[in-house]
Amino acid sequence: MKVFAVIPVFGRQLLLPYTIGRLYNKNKVDHVICVGSEAERAVCEKAGAQYMIAPNVLGLKWNNGFEEAGKQGAEVILFVGSSDWLSDNWLSLLPYMETYDMIGKLDFNMIHYTQGKMLICNWPGYPLGNSRHGEAIGIGRILRAEVLKKFNWRPFRDNANESMDYQMLQSVKNNGGKLHTITEDVQSLSISTDLWVNKHRFFDKDTKPISGGKEWVTKWFPEALNFYEDINNR
Repeated sequence: MKVFAVIPVFGRQLLLPYTIGRLYNKNKVDHVICVGSEAERAVCEKAGAQYMIAPNVLGLKWNNGFEEAGKQGAEVILFVGSSDWLSDNWLSLLPYMETYDMIGKLDFNMIHYTQGKMLICNWPGYPLGNSRHGEAIGIGRILRAEVLKKFNWRPFRDNANESMDYQMLQSVKNNGGKLHTITEDVQSLSISTDLWVNKHRFFDKDTKPISGGKEWVTKWFPEALNFYEDINNR
C-alpha cells in the first residue's frame, strides 16, 4: 500500500527534521507532505518532505494536504502532527486496512523537556463515564483511501483549529466507515518542550508516569535522546 503522512507545521523547526526523518527511515512511509508558512519550507524540504503553503488553520492545512495526497495516489494516510512519533512497527498494522477504514490506538505517551529534565508519562485514553470512552486518539490513526474519497479527502472543517480527532471520526462514521482499535504492542509519542506553546496538557490528573521511562525511550524512540541533547546545546 502507498502510505502518505500529512503534517501541518508551524514553528518547531528544531523538531521537524527528526519527525520527518523517522517517518521515512523508521516507519517507511512512501511520502511526507508538510503544510505551513514559508518559514518552515526550507527545513521540511531539506528533510525530504513535499511542501505546501497554507494559512495557519489546522483544518485547512490538513484538508489541503490530504487532498494533495489523494491526487498523488495515496492508498493510506497516516495521521500525525509535527511533534508526533510512532514506533518502527506501526505500519505492520496495514493488513487491517483490507477490512477496516480507520484504525487507531486508545493511549499515547508524552515527553516534556523542561529545565534540563526529560519528563515522561502516559495518557491511557478517555476514562469510563466520558462520552468518548473507547475512542482511539488521533496520533497514528491510519485511514484508507476508500473512505477518504467519500468526503473528497477533506475530513475537517476548513476553519477548524480544535476537536480535530472528533471531526475526523465523525466524517468516517457518517460515511459508513469501519473502525478498529489497535491492541498490538506498538507505541506512540508526543513531544513538547518549553521552547514552544503546547496543545497537550502534560502531566495533568489523567496522566501517569511511565516506569523505567528512559529505558522505554531508548528502546522505542532513541532519537528523542538526540533531540534532548540538541535543545540543551543550542
